Formats: sequence, structure tokens, C-alpha cells
Amino acid sequence: RTMPSYTYTADASGLRQFTLEIGPRETGGLVVSSTAARQTGDAVVITYGISRPATVTVTILNIAGRVQCTLGGRSVLPAGTHSLTWNLRTDNGTRVPAGRYVVRVSASAEDGQAVQASAILQVR
Repeated sequence: RTMPSYTYTADASGLRQFTLEIGPRETGGLVVSSTAARQTGDAVVITYGISRPATVTVTILNIAGRVQCTLGGRSVLPAGTHSLTWNLRTDNGTRVPAGRYVVRVSASAEDGQAVQASAILQVR
């Protein structure tokens, strides 16, 4: 499933047997939806939805991809819409300068499924 092609070497008899099993598609996969971030004064409200219970971490990156701040990730949240507020400060407490930032929402379910969604944020 993860490679563009597969190779197989037959045994001495030259016989090859290949079995393809197709099962029903799993339902209830983890999805992050409606990711949005908007500045309201000296804070940013980040809103996102998750399709099933998951631990969610929100990472703020500058346009060069360097992590500025990490939020959440401490507990399992129920399925639904959630929001949190970022105070425009880095993890070490300094205020970020005006500019473009990437808000990355990462969710991981207890079964190991992990997904991400991103939004662009313009800080004034």
C-alpha cells in the first residue's frame, strides 16, 4: 500500500500465488475539519472540528516553518467543534511580530490514527 510497486521472487518450482482480499471500508475515520484562525485584538481565536474523540495539538509556525508556539495536547477532546485562544506569544513569552503564520491542527485518536489540517493567519 505504501510503495509504488512490489516485486516477488518465485520459489524453485516457478509457481506464484497471490491473494487479494478486499474488506469493507472502515467508517468513522478521524478527520479535522473547519480549521480557521482569526485575530481579535491581542489574541487569535483558533476554531476546528474533529470527527471523533482525539488528542489535539495546535502548533503555530512562522512562514519559514519554525515553531513559535504549541497549544493543547494534554487531554482527549470529544468529537465536535472546539476553539482555543492564542495570546500572540511564543513558547518563551515574547510577542510574535506582524506577518503570516501557519496554524497546524494535529489530532491523534487512541487507535493511532493521526491527521493534520492547516490554516494561514495574518497577524497585524
